[in-house]
Amino acid sequence: MNKTIFGIIVTGIPLAIAIGAVIGWYGSTGGVLSPESRPDRALPPSPTIPVTIETQNGMDVLVNPGGRANPDFVASPYATLVLEITNNSQKTYTIQVPEIGASSGPIAPGETKSLEIYYELKGDLTYQSAEAPDQINGRILFRTVT
Repeated sequence: MNKTIFGIIVTGIPLAIAIGAVIGWYGSTGGVLSPESRPDRALPPSPTIPVTIETQNGMDVLVNPGGRANPDFVASPYATLVLEITNNSQKTYTIQVPEIGASSGPIAPGETKSLEIYYELKGDLTYQSAEAPDQINGRILFRTVT
C-alpha cells in the first residue's frame, strides 16, 4: 500500500469522526458547546423538578432551580409531573393542587417530599400552600408539544 494513501486513511478517518462528533454535540445542545451558559440544558429532561421552599424578603416562597420565586410549571397532558419539594424555611408547609386534590402532606423544615401531578383534562391547575396560600402559589400549565 502506498504510504500517502495509508497516511490519509490513518489521519482522515479519525479526523472525520471527531468533526462529526463535535457537530453532533453542538446540534444536540441547541448550538451551545458549554452547558454553563445554558443552565436549563445542563440537566437531562425529567418529569421531576427539584424545588425548594425558601425565605426571600421576609416571605416564604417556592423557588425553582433557576432561582425564580413561585414559578409557573409547564407539563404535558396525560403525563406525570413530579415536584420534589425541599423545605429550607423555618415553618412546616403542605403544598396542594386543589383542582385535583393532590397534596404533598406536611413538609417539615429540612425535609424533602414529592408531589406527583397527573392530569387528563384540558385547562391549567394552580398550586398553593395550605398554610400560606398568599405567599406560596403559582400555576401549572398543561401544553401539548408539537
